Amino acid sequence: MRKKILTVFLAITVVISLCACGGSSGTSAAPAPTMDAPAEEISMGTTGDEAAAADEVYDEGGYTTDELIDMLSSGEITIEILESMVADGEVSYETYEEVLNIHETIKPASNFWDYPELNNVTRDMVIKNAISFSEGVAWITVAEKNEDNAHTLLINTSGEVLYHYNIGNTSWDAVEYSGFSQGVSLLEDNVTGAAFLINTFGDVVWSKEKGISDIEDIYGVGSVESIEISCLNGYLLEKAHINTFERTCNLYTVIKPDGTWLFEPLIDNEISLYKYGYCSYRDTDKNPEWYRIYINLLSGESFSVDVILDNASEERKLKWEEEYDRSNQDGLLYDKELQGFTDDSGNIIIDCSGYNISCTPKFHNGYCVLPIKNPDGADYITVIDADGNQLFAPIKNNESDATDGCVSDGFFVMTYHDVYFDPLYYQFHEGYNNFYITLEGEIYESEYECIYPFSDGYSLVKPERYGKEYIFIDTNFNDAFPQSSCEQNNENGQAVEKTYITMNNFSIEGKWKSVGSYGFGQAQPGAIVAFDGTNCNFFSPSDTYAFYADGDNYRLECTSFMSTSTAAFTVKIIDADHIDVYYGDNVTELQRTE
Repeated sequence: MRKKILTVFLAITVVISLCACGGSSGTSAAPAPTMDAPAEEISMGTTGDEAAAADEVYDEGGYTTDELIDMLSSGEITIEILESMVADGEVSYETYEEVLNIHETIKPASNFWDYPELNNVTRDMVIKNAISFSEGVAWITVAEKNEDNAHTLLINTSGEVLYHYNIGNTSWDAVEYSGFSQGVSLLEDNVTGAAFLINTFGDVVWSKEKGISDIEDIYGVGSVESIEISCLNGYLLEKAHINTFERTCNLYTVIKPDGTWLFEPLIDNEISLYKYGYCSYRDTDKNPEWYRIYINLLSGESFSVDVILDNASEERKLKWEEEYDRSNQDGLLYDKELQGFTDDSGNIIIDCSGYNISCTPKFHNGYCVLPIKNPDGADYITVIDADGNQLFAPIKNNESDATDGCVSDGFFVMTYHDVYFDPLYYQFHEGYNNFYITLEGEIYESEYECIYPFSDGYSLVKPERYGKEYIFIDTNFNDAFPQSSCEQNNENGQAVEKTYITMNNFSIEGKWKSVGSYGFGQAQPGAIVAFDGTNCNFFSPSDTYAFYADGDNYRLECTSFMSTSTAAFTVKIIDADHIDVYYGDNVTELQRTE
């Protein structure tokens, strides 16, 4: 249809041009124009050779096909504008047809979220920025293809919008967000200066306005001139500058994941926040230059120490760091001297002395990616499970600087020395290799420019053709965002309906393995979770929980160890050793291991 309309338009243009030149004596009739060149390119007296030469010059100096496709994909031009460019002679008709054929094969960058409450967020918008799923949610920033009308959305794995932040016509990259940790993420608007601590339910547990209000309750309205914040492991480091007639100074404190102070703000006493779950500041009751107070954010343990004279403090901090690492690595830590993974008592659980390991490997989700070397120093990769079983024969690793990898949803992607990657948070970074590797050692080559680890059934990718736009793919490598299903497949791949039973006096205590394709919180596919009657690691690394009968099913309520947020789940029983844990429509399948 477009071709027919354009043909008619060009024909009319030629007729008008010829009529305007008619009646001139001594001039031969112009040669009929062809569809290969716009009418205005051929004037009275132009020979066929001259026309071809003119067209050749135009093609050399005009747009390339790829440039036009990128312009269409970004919204810089539309099909109608492109047709006008053809009519004006800016683009040849051959290039036009080639661009149309390629453009029509390109799928929309994103079409999965659903937010009927916001009419101007449409399915035609594209994802300009995002982070991978963690704890069942992900941040995406969407905008129109011309980058106008931007919005940041917190979505779950069903595409439901849990939180919406309207960026407006400010640049889409004005908003930044951290990965989720301890059930919260920091959202910052670099233009307005606004900042919010958002939990996985879409609730605002803290804002910069609240931070100002809390301090002004002490020092008076208008006392706060500025607030600076940074986020690490779900905790905020807050620095507020106050100016009153009585005092002008800086205040420092730490905001917990529930939005409350860890302690009252300190005057001109800078705080250090460490990755391994503790903080420190000067002990002003003693020599402020040498004495510091350390607080373990995980346990609440604290001590005051002379950092120069007391060597025991370093041993204490190392112990804290080890506890932190162990809590995030399935309880197993690699010991270089012992050449194996040890438990918290230092006992060898997995002997790795038969491998030439080129880094410090880590367990996560029940698996460990081992970058290893053969006897001649060439690089290979394999994966072991929590029992030390090698899942596939080592395969070649052409990236010699690979240091770390994380299995998630049955796949893994390697990371490198110049890339900070913590598998707990799935932070968004450049630099991953462009292929996925399965637990069977099968390599899936990727047509995507950037790929990131699977989490909650989806991987964030950047297709080469989309420029600055991102999409999510599922574990079948489909650009899709399906609703969760409570169906299972039989040996023939056919869907079968699950049958649940009612069981009195059912106990959830013990260890369970997440065996389905979806996982909530720490219970990602392949991970081991344990319930001891008081604590579990289902929602966060250390929850308190309640478990009780609720009609024909059971109810599980988990409270994160570092916040007051409680997640409630419906537990349906298949048999004594198999249960389904429902969070909305999402199902985490657990199989008892002991």
